[in-house]
This record gives sequence, C-alpha cells and structure tokens, in this order.
Amino acid sequence: MKLMKDRFFYFFIELINKGVPFFLLPYVSSAVGVEVYGKIELFTTNYIILSFLFALGFEGWMNSHYFKISENNFITILSSFYFLSFLIFFISVITTLLYSSDWTALVIVGYIQSLLNITTLHLRLKGKYIRSGALLLAASIVNAVMVYVCFELFGKDYNARIEAFLFSSVLLVIFIILCNINIWGGGGKNKINFSFLNKDILLFCLPLCLTMVINWAKGNIDKYFIANLLDLKSLGIYAVAYQLASVINVVGIILNRTLQADLLKSMADGFYQTKKIILIFLSVLAIFFLLYVIAVCYGFNYVFSADYAPSRNMALLLIFCFLFFSTSSFLINFVLFYGRPKLILLQSLLITTIHVALSFLLIQKYALFGALFTQVITSILTFISTLLLCYILMKASHK
Repeated sequence: MKLMKDRFFYFFIELINKGVPFFLLPYVSSAVGVEVYGKIELFTTNYIILSFLFALGFEGWMNSHYFKISENNFITILSSFYFLSFLIFFISVITTLLYSSDWTALVIVGYIQSLLNITTLHLRLKGKYIRSGALLLAASIVNAVMVYVCFELFGKDYNARIEAFLFSSVLLVIFIILCNINIWGGGGKNKINFSFLNKDILLFCLPLCLTMVINWAKGNIDKYFIANLLDLKSLGIYAVAYQLASVINVVGIILNRTLQADLLKSMADGFYQTKKIILIFLSVLAIFFLLYVIAVCYGFNYVFSADYAPSRNMALLLIFCFLFFSTSSFLINFVLFYGRPKLILLQSLLITTIHVALSFLLIQKYALFGALFTQVITSILTFISTLLLCYILMKASHK
C-alpha cells in the first residue's frame, strides 16, 4: 500500500515538475520576442540530444536488467558507466573550450541532464518514487528561479537564458551528488572495473543510444529546416505550438516512468496484471488528452501575445500526434523486455528517414503546414509499426 501511495505521489509531483517549464513558456516567449525564442529553442534542442549521447542508451539497459541481476552487480556496472560518462564529458569540455563558449555550455547542460535522468531512474527502480520526483521537481524550480533572476540581472535576452541554464546546472549537480551519496551510502564498496564495456552490454546499449538520437532527429529536424528554409520568426511560432502540444507527451512520459517498473516486473512474473497496467496508462492519458484540448482551445489567447496566434491551431493538431507518440513509447517497453533493441533501432531508422525526407520536401512547399503534415504521417506510422512489433514478439515468445 505504501509503495502504491508513493507512485501516486510521484505522478503528481512529476505533473507539477513538468508544469513548471510550461508556466515559463509564455513568460520567456513574450519577454524575448519570437525570433530570439526560436534561437533559444535551438539551444534547448541541442542540449537534449547531448544528454542522450552522454547517457549512451544506458537507461534502457537499466530498465531491462535491474530485476534480472543482483544489486551488487548492478551497482558495479552503474559505477563503471558513471566513470566512463565522466571521461567523455571531460574530454568534450576541454575540446569545446578551444572553439566556442556556447558549445561548452551545451556540453555542461547536456551532461548534467543525463546524470539527472540516470539518477532518478535508479531511484524509481529501487521503489523510491517520492525521492525521485522531489529531485526532478527541485531541478525544475531551480531552473525557473534562475530564469527570473538572470532576466532581472542581465536583461531579457538570449545570453541571459543560457546563463540561467548554466547556473541551474551547477546547483543541480550538487543535488545529484548528494542524492547518489544517499543511495549508495550503506551499500558497501562500489567497484569500477569497466563491466560496462562488456560486449553484451555495449551491444544492448549502443542501438538504444542510436535510437534516441534518431528519434530526436525525427522530433526536431523540422526546427532546423524551418530555421534555415524559412526564418527564426516562423521557428518561434512553431516552437511554441510544439511545446504546448508536447504536454501530452510529457504526461505520457510521466505515466511511463510511474508504471514502467511495475509493467516490466509483471512481464517478468508471467504477465501478471500486465493488461491492467496498460489499461491504467491508456485511461489516464485519454482523460488528460480531452481536458488539455479544451484548455488549449479556450485558454490560449489569455496566456500568449497576439504574435503567437498561429501557434494555437498548430498545437491542437500536434496534440493528436503526441497522443500516438506517447502510446508508442509505452508499448516499446515490451520490445525492451524481450531484449530486442536492434528492432527498436531499425523501426526508428526507417520512420526517421521517411520523416526527414518528407519534412524537407513539405516545408519547402507548404512552409509550417508542411511540418505539421509530416508530424501527422510519422506519428501514425510509429504507432502502427510499434503495435506490429509487439504483436510479432509476443507471438514468437509463445511458440
């Protein structure tokens, strides 16, 4: 019962946590203007992809293997991963310092974001849902406070927003270190023997890392095409619509994080209560979907300035796309459970190739509407192909 309450607390903490950046959205977008907001969006997009690269696909391995190996072996591999990841980060910082301070800022923010993702996942797998949610919420609050402070001290511009990212990252890394000391404080000696470099682990993680990068390209390549084929003002309008619509994806991610450990454990126990967990996911997501569509329809004009008026209708269409993406992401847990990351990579590669080609052609011809058409097509393809993958794997496992 306590663990169930912890899951509910985690879910609501995560909702608040993810809500903080969206409360910032109208403030930042109105303060800096459409074009500068488009530039900030590119920085955000870039540090997210770097966080995936620093994680090396290890989150997928953690989900797939935590309940299958001993705690000591898990900690040994996790320690080795942290050491390897830090070496890559250190080399990256030294290299970027020679070229551009903006690149260095990207590396720092991206690396610390990857540490946050790994640490909070570890906490959830250990059943410490409230602590995981509290760490994520602290990260969002610190980021929001730093935005207000930097805008007041340095002016409301691009550089002030980047400085806010950096200051919040410094505070966040302190929280992460304290949290990890608490997690491992009573666990005995933590070994670093590069078990992470084991061939089986690498072959499992690298396809997942590539998949994350490919999926990032699918979700964000439109922004680069819009910035280069159109202009930064168009990007600012599209970015606001995309951010608004991605709330549904965020809800899906929160639900996935809340239910993921239970789902994987139920499959390991012979698919006991698996259908019930899927039904909970779909029901909660559907309720949020309906409520959010109503909120965007009637509340947009009260929150955003007239400069962003075209973003409203774009957001409504993108919300439907994210509904398909969110459901697909949850179903991918089945593919992870069966230990087939290469199938995930192949699916992502095919759909992303289609997405990039369509996006380039349609944005040139139909401008922002081309980006919307591309998202609709690829979201439906992703959902259908994920269902087929799950069906094929489940059929094969019962032979």
